[in-house]
Amino acid sequence: MKPKDVSEKTEEEMNAVDLDRLLIKIQRGDNCAFEELYIATRKGVYAFLHTYFQNTADTEDGVQSVYLRIKMNASSYRRGSNARAWILQIAKNYALDVLKKARREIPSEEIEIVAEPIVGETTILELMKKLLSLLLAGTMLFTFVACSNKQ
Repeated sequence: MKPKDVSEKTEEEMNAVDLDRLLIKIQRGDNCAFEELYIATRKGVYAFLHTYFQNTADTEDGVQSVYLRIKMNASSYRRGSNARAWILQIAKNYALDVLKKARREIPSEEIEIVAEPIVGETTILELMKKLLSLLLAGTMLFTFVACSNKQ
């Protein structure tokens, strides 16, 4: 019985040497190797990302983004290193970036929209003008004091 070609192997049958070969081919611009790598590793990457996102839509978006990053960063892969770990590190970094960004954003439904920007009888614009005036005065004072101390 002859051994299977890399393109015929399932994800479970793909070993570290096979993945390494595919990534080296991808570095050389082989799009067929990229397709093989995707087919061979997509289920594992999906499962890995799903542990972070806990929903199908974000996980599927993540899989696409991870493979785009793999394609764009293939040149940084070092031959003979752990290809599966390299791929999953890219996936982990992507997931952490997305989750970090999501924590910083305020959901639009939590933003209160005010019909009239009035604080007492003073509008926000008037307050901004006063603030700008005070900042300008403070800057001028600082410059004056600094120049006086030099003399």
